[in-house]
Amino acid sequence: MFETASLNSVEVRAYRSLVRVPEATPSQLARRLGLSGREAARLLDTLEAKGLVSRAEGSAHRFRASPPDLALGPLLLSRQQELQAAQSVMAKLTEEYHSEARRRGSGEAVETVTGAQAMARTFDQLQRGARDEILALCKPPNVAVPSRGNDTQLEVLASGVTYRAVYEPSALEMPPEVYRIREFVESGEQARVAAEVPVKMVVADRQLAMLVSPFAGALDARGPTGDPTGGPADAPTGVPTGVPTGDPTGGPVDAPTGVPTGVPTGDPTGGPVDAPTGDPTGDPTGDPTGDLTGDPVGDASGDATGDPGDPPVQPPPAPAARPSVAPGAEPTPEPSAVLVRPGALLDALIAFFESLWAGASPLVLTQDGLVGAAVSDRTPPPEDLLLLSLLLTGLTDTAIAGQLGTSLRTVQRRIRDLIEFAGVRTRMQLAWEASRRGWL
Repeated sequence: MFETASLNSVEVRAYRSLVRVPEATPSQLARRLGLSGREAARLLDTLEAKGLVSRAEGSAHRFRASPPDLALGPLLLSRQQELQAAQSVMAKLTEEYHSEARRRGSGEAVETVTGAQAMARTFDQLQRGARDEILALCKPPNVAVPSRGNDTQLEVLASGVTYRAVYEPSALEMPPEVYRIREFVESGEQARVAAEVPVKMVVADRQLAMLVSPFAGALDARGPTGDPTGGPADAPTGVPTGVPTGDPTGGPVDAPTGVPTGVPTGDPTGGPVDAPTGDPTGDPTGDPTGDLTGDPVGDASGDATGDPGDPPVQPPPAPAARPSVAPGAEPTPEPSAVLVRPGALLDALIAFFESLWAGASPLVLTQDGLVGAAVSDRTPPPEDLLLLSLLLTGLTDTAIAGQLGTSLRTVQRRIRDLIEFAGVRTRMQLAWEASRRGWL
């Protein structure tokens, strides 16, 4: 509040101190705040100029605090008027934005957000901008926000905004995710689980929806080079990085076998270098170019006649590391989402959420603090229970149809209805659910 009234921390301390006493002098205020007398005097002059203190009657050096409602009221009213003016400008800009979008066409009602960081920022803004209700369809994998992330939801729940979320069962099988769901439910989130959640979606105040596009890259834990450890890419097997392949020991390259490095091969005793008799140049090798391998002898065969010999053998070049992305390969696409604004499409998305919510099972906190699906107290009608009992005996659909005196198509339709009623996907799951709920 005091920041809104443009007061710094020292001024706030001084005003609070004066509120607690009838009046005070600069020296008394200086002792309470640990200031010098001159600093306290300047501070009181500043507070007086802002209307927060006044001088006591009959004394020019004694000050008393002004009533807070009179002193701070006008300042807060001024800030409130500035805020209302800013909100009015924002509303006009928003209306112009949507009007222009409608003029350009209905396609402009959908906006694309690309990249994990941009998606996370948009998701955070969407939640913080909500005033009444957030609707969410949740399913793995998490693209922009990690499983233990989204602290914003806890803050928004605490502010009184309602959250209704429908989760896919696979979300309850991931420990980091289920722990976070438990925190949300404990904080007031209304959560349900559906057999299948076809899309990730968030809707704020029924005015703005965010649909997350499927992103295969979120499930790929390998690095771009195919090395999941993130180490140097594709070094040749058994060869230390940076060591030429011609010499696996890492020593001088291509020294002749059995010959000490630096000892001319023409003189096995290690004596003076083989200068050919009568050679005025003094070149022991006869090789004016030198030997780049570190072998001072140009002729590795032991020929000491001064013949320059064969050209020195150069070490083979080290193979180049493979590029992190294969030539011609397409780069990994970035995750993306679309924002849907008011219109027929948003109405359809909200209706889809409500339909999924109505058929989902409530999530509750069990006695051990874990999240689980609440068991519905609904029971299928007797005719469906009879069909279910025949199904569990192992009869085929055709045999069941003969037992019930109906068509095969009707039996299969009723079995599909039972699967949907139980909130499962397969006949095996239907049998397990019927046993768990005590239908038979």
